[in-house]
Amino acid sequence: MDAQQMGLWAPAEPTRLQLRELPAVEQPLYRLARLGPGVLSNAELIELIVGASESVGREVLARFGDLASLTRANLAELAEVRGLGTVSGARIQAAVELGRRLAALPAGSAPSGWTSTGA
Repeated sequence: MDAQQMGLWAPAEPTRLQLRELPAVEQPLYRLARLGPGVLSNAELIELIVGASESVGREVLARFGDLASLTRANLAELAEVRGLGTVSGARIQAAVELGRRLAALPAGSAPSGWTSTGA
């Protein structure tokens, strides 16, 4: 029986790098500026909206399951997600509403430059 099995030692929790600790070329903001928003994961986009780590973006997606469910979440439900709170939940709701308004525009009337690749 080793020390872990005897309860004398437990493996350390895996640590996640903070965004500022990542090399600049791997940070979502840098990648968005260089390659456009289409290259970012949903979790990274959420992270940029709320100004938190990607783990919060993943937590949001895990809680709601998919983007469609996220768009139906109310502010209280968003605020319950660990790492979010009311202000970040409101930012997500504001981004969703902007997306709805953009989607409701007549075809061909989207502002120039508003593409998934940023081109």
